[in-house]
Formats: sequence, structure tokens, C-alpha cells
Amino acid sequence: MASQAEDQLPLAELCKLAGIEPVGDDIAPAQVLTRLVKEERFPEALRFLVNTLEAGAAVRWAYDCLSHLDRPAAQGAQQTALEATQSWIAEPDETKRRAAKEASDNAGLDTPEGVLAMAVFFSGGSVAPETAPEVPAPMRACHKLSAGAVLLAVVCDHPESAPRRFQEAIQRGVQLESPGHKS
Repeated sequence: MASQAEDQLPLAELCKLAGIEPVGDDIAPAQVLTRLVKEERFPEALRFLVNTLEAGAAVRWAYDCLSHLDRPAAQGAQQTALEATQSWIAEPDETKRRAAKEASDNAGLDTPEGVLAMAVFFSGGSVAPETAPEVPAPMRACHKLSAGAVLLAVVCDHPESAPRRFQEAIQRGVQLESPGHKS
């Protein structure tokens, strides 16, 4: 899990975003996540975890999950959306962010890849058309979409394997910023 940074959300806010009851301030975020996993509250654990990350890290985590979880390979528009996300991760800029939006529109928000490419679009910058006045993305939209992409990837194929894939996705997020971790 990401180290405690100055911009880290307070524990009560992390719990609220995850949809869980607040816990005491004497417990570390990693302990909350461990408890959620032990209780097999995987969607809540995903939401808790993603909100401990900054927006770019949330997208990298979701991309890592979509690329490595045991699931069918993306094809066509879904593969294009995954490639647009990877391109933005490698070199985030406005052109690539807007290209991810187009790729998301083509892949659809009913696919993990389309949702993840939309997370890129909501990672920063204006969400209005380029010629319109700037409109910031809703708060934490990138995080919600990143978690949604992972959730879809975990449950859409072979739902009987979902508990194992949830645990793998959460472990990938915990290790995201560990030294030596390779996506």
C-alpha cells in the first residue's frame, strides 16, 4: 500500500469512500485492508485500496491488474483502450489523455478496458471538449473508475474464480510502490 503521504486521505475518509464503517484512528490503513480481505469483503477492499493511491498510481494498478489477471486477452477496441492507457502511463500528456477518452468511447464502459481508459481521461485536466471552458473532473472519479475496471475484470469471466482474482488484484495494489515491483 502506498506510504503515508502528506496528501493521504484521513482514515475516516478512506472508510467512507470504501463504503465501510469508520474505524479508530489507532489502526493503520494496511490493517483495515487486511481485515477487509480476511472478511472477504473484496469490493470494499478494492475501493479502500484505490483511495490510498494517487490518481496516476490508481491507473497503473488497474492496468497492471487488467494485464496480468487470469482472464481472456483483450481484442479489438478493448485492446486499443488498453494500449491507450499504457501509452498515457508511459508518458502522461493531454493528447494521450484525450486519446484514452476516444478509446474508451469505442471500447465501451461495459468492458474493463473501456472503464480504465476513461479513468485516464478523468485523471486530471478538463473533461470538457477542448474548445469549451475548462471543467475539472469530479473528485476521485479516476479512483472510482480504476477500481471499477478491476472489479469488472475480476468478475466478468469465470466468476467462480473471483475470490482468488480479487486477492491477486489487491496484492498487486499493495505491492505497487514496493521497491523492485515491475508492472
